[in-house]
Amino acid sequence: MRRQVHARTTALVLPFPLVWAVDPSLDPSTEPLPLILFSRPCLWRSAILETLDAAGRSWRLAFESTSLVAVQAALRTGLGVAPMLPANVDPELRAPRNHPGLPALPTVEIGLIRRSGTEGDPLLDAVDAALHRII
Repeated sequence: MRRQVHARTTALVLPFPLVWAVDPSLDPSTEPLPLILFSRPCLWRSAILETLDAAGRSWRLAFESTSLVAVQAALRTGLGVAPMLPANVDPELRAPRNHPGLPALPTVEIGLIRRSGTEGDPLLDAVDAALHRII
């Protein structure tokens, strides 16, 4: 879906569901839940923590990073569970939907904001097309 963000910009905004990722060696019913999160200023972090709080699920921050590779490595070592985009989770690390120890996660938005006059820019057009393909 395209939105007008400013008089001179448009944005391609796409909804994506988050999923829980957990190493099979970790029991996600552990209290408090050991969380692996992306560091601030991750825009989804607040929604994830609000979801846990609303579900009455206690949690502790086990690891945080701005790096996807670091978050994936922390998952593989069993440091905790992480809310992730499905495309970033290895199938063996994806928690079953409706796992009793993990509340349903919110849907988040990913967008590409384009300034007016960038139509026809090969790089921006390629990123725009890639976002369309992954939905």
